[in-house]
Amino acid sequence: MHSEDAAIPDGARRFHAGLAGRKDILWTQGSQFDFYDQEPQVTLAADTAAAHFGRTLR
Repeated sequence: MHSEDAAIPDGARRFHAGLAGRKDILWTQGSQFDFYDQEPQVTLAADTAAAHFGRTLR
């Protein structure tokens, strides 16, 4: 999960592109710090991570 207004969006794209295996990336709205303690970013991040791990850790 990332946004254009969070830290180093191009770095996040490069990192994601270099990952092996099953991977997801969700682009959303919000600044870097919104993902720490602001709704809806916190809930969206937690729900997205839980869904990803539910699909991939079987």
